[in-house]
Amino acid sequence: MKEEIEPQIVVESQKVCKNCLKPMEEKGKAKFCSKGCKGLYNRKTNDEYIDNTIKTLLSNRDILKNDFKNKKKVITKESLIKDGFDFNCYTKYSSGLFATTKIYCFEYGVELLEPGVKILKLDINKT
Repeated sequence: MKEEIEPQIVVESQKVCKNCLKPMEEKGKAKFCSKGCKGLYNRKTNDEYIDNTIKTLLSNRDILKNDFKNKKKVITKESLIKDGFDFNCYTKYSSGLFATTKIYCFEYGVELLEPGVKILKLDINKT
């Protein structure tokens, strides 16, 4: 059961905890009223970052999967970006011979070519 926090009057110059917003005594550079509040705040922040990363990876995968199913073999990088693809978020990166670069989002990926990108599907049995 959630503990209800009573609203407290905060003087403008008074420091407040970044997590629970309770007034704090001036203690140097402290941003939290306790180690527990600091831990809760950091865990919440990290959970949001992880959730956003997973959402981006799944979105990238869906974009590649749809383009692969629609038989689009080579498309422009701009087209992927327009669809919402984030080239900074991937599950596998490989740079091979002849300067070919491949990035994957789970089993779907792209091979970066000069005029555009080639959409690939990773053969799971080979890896």
